[in-house]
Amino acid sequence: MASKHKVCSIVWIIIGILLAILALILYFTFMQIVRLLISQNLFLSPNSESFKTWENPPLPLKISFYFFNVTNPDEIIHGGKPRVEQVGPYIYHELRIAKDVDFHYNGSMSFRQPRVYTFDPEATNGSVTDRITTLNAPFLTVVALTRFQSEGIIQFVNDLLLISGEHLFYNHTVDEILWGYPDDLLKLLHDLAPALMPSADFGFFIGKNNSDDGLYNILTGEKNISELGKIHFWNGQTILNFWPISYGNMINGTDGSIYAPFIEKTHTIYFFTTDLCRSLYAIYQKDVELLGVKLYRFSPPSGVFANHHVNPDNIVWCTPNEDHCLGSGLLNISTCQRGAPVISSSPHFLYAEESTINAIDGIKPVQELHQTVVDLEPLSGIPFRVHKRLQINIDLQRNSNFTSLSNLTNVVFPILWVEEGAVANQTVADLYNNQIGDAIYYGYIAIYLLLAIGLLIVLIVIIIFIVKNRQDVKYQRLGGDSEITIVRTADSEKDPIGDSEIRTARSADSQNDPTASSNCVS
Repeated sequence: MASKHKVCSIVWIIIGILLAILALILYFTFMQIVRLLISQNLFLSPNSESFKTWENPPLPLKISFYFFNVTNPDEIIHGGKPRVEQVGPYIYHELRIAKDVDFHYNGSMSFRQPRVYTFDPEATNGSVTDRITTLNAPFLTVVALTRFQSEGIIQFVNDLLLISGEHLFYNHTVDEILWGYPDDLLKLLHDLAPALMPSADFGFFIGKNNSDDGLYNILTGEKNISELGKIHFWNGQTILNFWPISYGNMINGTDGSIYAPFIEKTHTIYFFTTDLCRSLYAIYQKDVELLGVKLYRFSPPSGVFANHHVNPDNIVWCTPNEDHCLGSGLLNISTCQRGAPVISSSPHFLYAEESTINAIDGIKPVQELHQTVVDLEPLSGIPFRVHKRLQINIDLQRNSNFTSLSNLTNVVFPILWVEEGAVANQTVADLYNNQIGDAIYYGYIAIYLLLAIGLLIVLIVIIIFIVKNRQDVKYQRLGGDSEITIVRTADSEKDPIGDSEIRTARSADSQNDPTASSNCVS
């Protein structure tokens, strides 16, 4: 019977060990299984959940505008240092509507995505009727167009400026500066040369409400999930034509609204922005958390905006050539703004040189408030928090050909800055948890339980085995004493109870011996 007990113990120990081994195998392969399932389900297809989420983003999008109101325009005209104060934000809800969606056999998808902006008066600090004093952008645009023109053209433009009554500074409402207003100077030019000036209206975001920024063709990730969202071409182009060196005209990465899964801290994230007519990249910055979900924060490093002396690769942004390179933190985007003297930067000249920052009173760069960031859930690539921040400036230069520009101090003048982005709410967090987070959480719980059960079985069997061995030793000793008594009793043939005592002793031994069990379970 003892040998049968040992066999049962060995069987249970093997079962426990197998369960523990299975748990360990699942522990080390579980994430590979999850990654495989994500790869099979995250790519975009007409009926996929990921496409439905992309088509109707659950993230509440908004765009915020901050203006730099000029407080000393007369001093500036006479060479004084500009002084500005930030006003706002003026907040609009942003709705993106996918249209003209078409899937292609090569694993790509074409679409347009009009954006509709709706003013949010409750969230706004002010009103769209607030009046802002700032540089007269149409005036300076017309002046910039005469830079390489003959004296006759310059004099003609001077006469137009006098007729229209335009000045270096103007005062308009927030709504007019953003979405457009009829400008007298542009109307004169439009009437004289409609081909040169196709519209008499001006606004920094004119025509962008309820419109898209082009036709995109992106990869769906069906053939390679690591290429999910990567731009294949934009407006039929794989290469831009805004920059003097081909490297600057490359279209890299996504449009910033979708990212491939399985993100590592060592990865570089690329995205293309039509506002700057160029591609940018971001690197890992730090771990963050939102609504209980652990995220990786990525942000463009200062080297992206450095001058070509600090980062030689940035010579591609010197336009029209390397003799016209700007300082760090500044990008001349006039080539994609119809010649307007527009310079982009991060808000409050973050990453710019001290000379640029100190040239304007009222500029206070703060990295946490003014950097562009995207917080991604690394396994799925889902963006939980996005803040795309951009400042619009005008290159204000002294020009002796125009009276109001003849005494100026050269300066990069801030007009406004924009924050476009979204922060995930509980709906987004629940969507992630329901599809991925909870599956991983409960999957690991099941693995830990399986491992615990296996180890517990082994431990219990070992304890029982030890206890039974101790009992066997004890009962063997008791059995030896009984045999002596039995022998002595049996020597007397005349003792009528001898046989009875033997049977009683054997019966007692049988009842007390645990090895007498008939199977492994009892």
